[in-house]
Amino acid sequence: ITMVKALVQHLLRQGPYTKAGSIVVLCMYLGQLAKLRDELQKSRIKVVLDSRDEDELRNREGDAILNDENVPIKASDVLLRTVDNFQGEEADVVILSLVRNHGYEKAGTIGFLKVSLKIVYVDI
Repeated sequence: ITMVKALVQHLLRQGPYTKAGSIVVLCMYLGQLAKLRDELQKSRIKVVLDSRDEDELRNREGDAILNDENVPIKASDVLLRTVDNFQGEEADVVILSLVRNHGYEKAGTIGFLKVSLKIVYVDI
């Protein structure tokens, strides 16, 4: 999360990526999206969530949704999406944020990657 936040801040400082929707951060999981949203908000970067992700966050443990009044815009809106809800969209810069399972449950395991049906497809 720290690395993604630093990368977004760097790109926004560069200038060419300051128009709304130029930068999108994709997350695999809703919990990951909520943590990134909170970190970017702390850095005074306005994020725009997909309405489907926003609805899922509202339904999840009473999670608070961004309040635009409390988030000053630093440069531009950064799109924050789960991978499933970004299909068919485009952006100048796409940052894919992945998570790692530290094998807390069983030493030496790699978590969800052991499920053979889980794949990631990227079309460039």
